[in-house]
Amino acid sequence: MKRLFLIVAACGVGGKQAPPAPVGPPAQLASAGVGSDDVVVATVNGRPVWGSCVRVQRSLDECVGFELMAQEAEKRGLARDADVHLATRTAMVSRFVADAYEDKLNQPSDFGGAWAKQVEPFLYRVDHDEVRASHYVRVQDPALAEQIATEAAKQTGWMPPMLDELADRLAAGRPVEKSDVGFKMPVQLEDHYSQALFALPEVGRTSPVTKTPWGYDVILFADVLPARHPSRDQVIKEVLPPFKERYFSVWVHQIEVALGVKIEENPKLLEELPE
Repeated sequence: MKRLFLIVAACGVGGKQAPPAPVGPPAQLASAGVGSDDVVVATVNGRPVWGSCVRVQRSLDECVGFELMAQEAEKRGLARDADVHLATRTAMVSRFVADAYEDKLNQPSDFGGAWAKQVEPFLYRVDHDEVRASHYVRVQDPALAEQIATEAAKQTGWMPPMLDELADRLAAGRPVEKSDVGFKMPVQLEDHYSQALFALPEVGRTSPVTKTPWGYDVILFADVLPARHPSRDQVIKEVLPPFKERYFSVWVHQIEVALGVKIEENPKLLEELPE
């Protein structure tokens, strides 16, 4: 659906300058095949979706979505609109997307419950206190852990593979657990681990031995995202455009439900389409 959105956008979304007044009946809305050998690979409320469309766009979903929007545009009377009279079905669908999607969905409230469900739980990714990524080596022998921590403290600029190699060398065959920990706030980490990590002054430093519920850790401060608290308008400006693009397929499905559409596919003919 993302590519369908881009195709429609490139074909005139938002262009609303009216041509001369039309004369005659509305434009033909039913699509036609490109030749006598074209085949119907699906139907949308009885209207054909042609194999030629799928061959060009490589996706039955895109062709079905286009037909859904064409039928909804017809239902809204756009076939008689001066802007699209006698124009191609692409122009009609473009006008419909511009009016009903591009111009109408521009605030979080325009997406109903989808924004609250799919966006708000993840806003911490753009509005957050400082978060840190880390790496640890973990052993069960406190003496070995102390040896690793002492050696690691002698230098800065550590990277995970370097710390792993040091731990393996000093362990001399004894088991060493190693793992990356992605960007986390203090409250997202075990207390002892969090305190040790956030006490480190800079990326590339390692902690003293830290006793956690799982063993004795030496923790590496691997990366940082500084605190960031943008305004609500800034958050919307940053988050809404990519969310709106992803929401396009949901919007097309809503048209399908509203039309009570019946989509029938012909899998055998789809398989026979040439590459």
